[in-house]
Amino acid sequence: MDYIYEGNGTITSVSQKDNTIFFTTGTDLVSIDKSGHNFTIYGLGMPVDGNLAVNGDEIYLTNSENKLFKYKID
Repeated sequence: MDYIYEGNGTITSVSQKDNTIFFTTGTDLVSIDKSGHNFTIYGLGMPVDGNLAVNGDEIYLTNSENKLFKYKID
């Protein structure tokens, strides 16, 4: 799959769960399915420094202050 993100910021980290690809853009968490559909932006309200891990229905992110955040996804 080729995909060009045309939103604000640049892709800083990528992870996958099942058929969904998650990535961070510096300020947001974004998901898209492998076919290039079902694009979702999760406005986090905080800067994300690019560290991203997916575990089940939870996503773990870090910010520039070395704080670890857990974000629940559906």
